[in-house]
Amino acid sequence: MKIQKLTNNRLYYSDDEFYRVNIDIITEFQLKKNMVIDSEIEKKLLKELLLFRTYGFLIKRDYTEKEIRNKLRMEFPKDAPYDEVIERLKENSYLDDYSYAKTFVETKNFSKKKIYYELIMRGIKKEDIDSIYSEVEVDEKEQINNHMRKLNGKDERKKIEYLLRKGYNLKDILEVIKENKK
Repeated sequence: MKIQKLTNNRLYYSDDEFYRVNIDIITEFQLKKNMVIDSEIEKKLLKELLLFRTYGFLIKRDYTEKEIRNKLRMEFPKDAPYDEVIERLKENSYLDDYSYAKTFVETKNFSKKKIYYELIMRGIKKEDIDSIYSEVEVDEKEQINNHMRKLNGKDERKKIEYLLRKGYNLKDILEVIKENKK
């Protein structure tokens, strides 16, 4: 790999392809314009660039392992040391799919079905989701009731459609509506 151009925050290895970089990495690897990097150093550099980029993602919000891997694959080559970086992040407790899922279940105001779907799409294992639901008590009828209070004044059909989009069961929605009419 040959460095075509080097700025404070980008390392260009061809005219239109670059990596985001910080001054610490530039200093550590003594990077310079037109420098040719051998494969061994390139692998170490790539690992540091992956970590740097991942920390940038994690500053903004929590991610699952699958989400981080997908984001990195959009910017880095297929043979980058993704597994080593993911393991290092797990060891330092920056990535923890179980705690991510538990927080998601506790904070999101969706039905169990929708939360289950969302977590599966984010790469959380089915067993972990089931384990979390055995720990955390979720009262869907109470959630429906809370949504109904917020939707006060809306047409009943619109309320039902909204709650169905949130993933709630029609039977439960109709029961809550019936209880509220009493």
